[in-house]
Amino acid sequence: ASARFVASLSTAPFELLRTQQAARVATSQAGHNNIGMIAEFRNMIRSDGFLSLFRGVYPTLLRDVPFSAVYWVSIETMRDFWRNRRSGATSAWEQAGQALVNGCVSGTIAAAVTTPLDVLKTRSQVGTQTLPPINANETTIQCDHAGALAYRSGGSQTSSASGTTTSQSTLQIARSIVEEEGITGLWRGNTARILKVAPACAIMISSYEIGKRILISE
Repeated sequence: ASARFVASLSTAPFELLRTQQAARVATSQAGHNNIGMIAEFRNMIRSDGFLSLFRGVYPTLLRDVPFSAVYWVSIETMRDFWRNRRSGATSAWEQAGQALVNGCVSGTIAAAVTTPLDVLKTRSQVGTQTLPPINANETTIQCDHAGALAYRSGGSQTSSASGTTTSQSTLQIARSIVEEEGITGLWRGNTARILKVAPACAIMISSYEIGKRILISE
């Protein structure tokens, strides 16, 4: 969890840029599509100051640190489970299979637990962009980031008629979601996120275990 804290804090500006670029509507903001990464960062600093590069870092840390904590606790618990069941040495294929199961189950648990935090993180970063004016009855999909769906619609608090945005705190965003969509709104996109995270975690941990075994044997 501590390592994830340092990693997430260090890469926060890149995560912000990635989320905002993914959320952009190409037809309405086509002029921004050819702007390079350095130019994007310069524009952010020029308009909102250096600290704007860390916009949304608080909900990002709230998502990433608990995710790593839940994930690795689950991994170690399942390792103990397999260790207690076996009596002899484990083959490379058995270890790979166990690692796949461990990663998939642990990733599913961690993703499901932290989906509300992912939704808050995505909406806090997308909601602070300057968006073009929209019609009162128009609803536009903005981003489906790691399964956490962010959007804006007519009359939304995140966009005004002049195309400006209103920055909200994490607590305000959470309260707004619950009031407008119910508690289940915090788990919007949960299934898609699990379908992405679980296989990724399974592949990562099994590759690590196989690689470690190969290096040790040599």
